[in-house]
Amino acid sequence: MRIIESEKQKPTNIDTVEVVILEDTTNSKDTINSIEDTKKVTDLDNALIKQVKHYLSKHKAYLDIIGYYYHNGLFKLKEFFYRQQLDSLNNALCLHKGLLDSGIEISCKDATIDIDIKNLIESHKDPIILFNKLEEESYNNLLNIFEIACENKNTPLKLTVMNLLQVASEKKKLSEKLLKIVDCSSDWLSIQDTTCSL
Repeated sequence: MRIIESEKQKPTNIDTVEVVILEDTTNSKDTINSIEDTKKVTDLDNALIKQVKHYLSKHKAYLDIIGYYYHNGLFKLKEFFYRQQLDSLNNALCLHKGLLDSGIEISCKDATIDIDIKNLIESHKDPIILFNKLEEESYNNLLNIFEIACENKNTPLKLTVMNLLQVASEKKKLSEKLLKIVDCSSDWLSIQDTTCSL
């Protein structure tokens, strides 16, 4: 394969043509900070970027929780959080693809969680408290994105966010139920059985 840079070069067959360079693409590796400086990022983009970072933070937090429950022999709770981290990662990738498709590049290395989950966990209840906090934050962020999408009359995004909001609402309710269950019982084997039946 070769790049055609001038009209004088003629390809010998169609497979040799890859790209015609029309403009400077040196900005393709810019981080989101430099994109913000050029005023190309809208309020909606910023809200979506924030949600991608939130999903990636949740993903990392749930991985730490998986390790905690595994080491404590609560394998059903480990499986429960395994599913949660997969959902978070899939949602992050879905929104990230949408941003890339609209020309917004985001640096995933900036999407690390602000707290050290391993040092935060002191009891079996702490991961459930964190689960509730993170799911509430997801729901509130998505609600904000939906409102901005409505203001901008962005119908495709509204439909996507409505689906994510429905799932986030169910997870928020689930996290609230789990918190009540944990508050009413100290038997963690029965708590994990109840969790897996919800």
